[in-house]
Amino acid sequence: MKSMVRFAIRAALNSHAKQVAEQRNPLQGMHASSNSIQRSAPLHTSRRQLVTLAIGCATAIALAGCSFLPMPLLAALNLSPERVRDAAAGEWCVLLVTTTTAAWSAKGESWIPLHVECDGGEIEKQPDGLAPGDVGEICVIPDKDAVGGEVIVRVTGSDPALCDTAVLDVTEPLSSRESFIRQARTVRDAFVPWLEAMHPELDITSRTTWTAVPIRSHRLVVTHCLFLSDAWEITVWWHVTTPPHDWARIALRRRGIEAKPSLAFQIGSLLNQTEPSSIPPPEELIR
Repeated sequence: MKSMVRFAIRAALNSHAKQVAEQRNPLQGMHASSNSIQRSAPLHTSRRQLVTLAIGCATAIALAGCSFLPMPLLAALNLSPERVRDAAAGEWCVLLVTTTTAAWSAKGESWIPLHVECDGGEIEKQPDGLAPGDVGEICVIPDKDAVGGEVIVRVTGSDPALCDTAVLDVTEPLSSRESFIRQARTVRDAFVPWLEAMHPELDITSRTTWTAVPIRSHRLVVTHCLFLSDAWEITVWWHVTTPPHDWARIALRRRGIEAKPSLAFQIGSLLNQTEPSSIPPPEELIR
């Protein structure tokens, strides 16, 4: 595109230079300087007009959709996070997929079909496509054979150019999964009565059904787990130590709507049973 614009401008300026040379013969060069000044204004104006015309022509060619000019993408798919450093084999790894705009194709379609594939893992769940404002979830289960390596997750839209990838660093399966989830459930439930009383608009109660998804299961000191309900994703993480430093935190994301948490709360000390308080939510997904 840039080379076409430069070519058009160069051709226009060469043509303009020839016209100027024809108009200015040696006799005209002996006229008074005031006459030269009077001529210069229309010549400069013509030069600007030619440059504008050249750029306009080149742009019109590009917009016409010529096959030899690359067309700009009207949308982009985004997988997040881009990399998961501790994806335990045999466990769900929940990735989010979003699009930057509603209209991808020249037809103005507002639905983008999706195709997901990965090497070294099983795709447990994926959206068929995305509508405007959707936040899709892709659940990948890394194979045990992939431990110590990487799993590449690819998502493609209606055009091969509309794609993105994420990398999972696969780690060993959990050695004591039930104990891990039981501890995480205890921490989550420490927040639920307070959320039910202080934030009834969230509709998170003791009757809400959750699916546990262990994350960062090989991290020491601070332990993490996801819990999924129909409406919410809760990330729970807590400091495994003695009071008063045994804090616990949760972050809430509305599933299907939000691409990162919008709410977060903290208990200063689990054993001391301090009352939860609001804190700023994480800037990125915790996975």
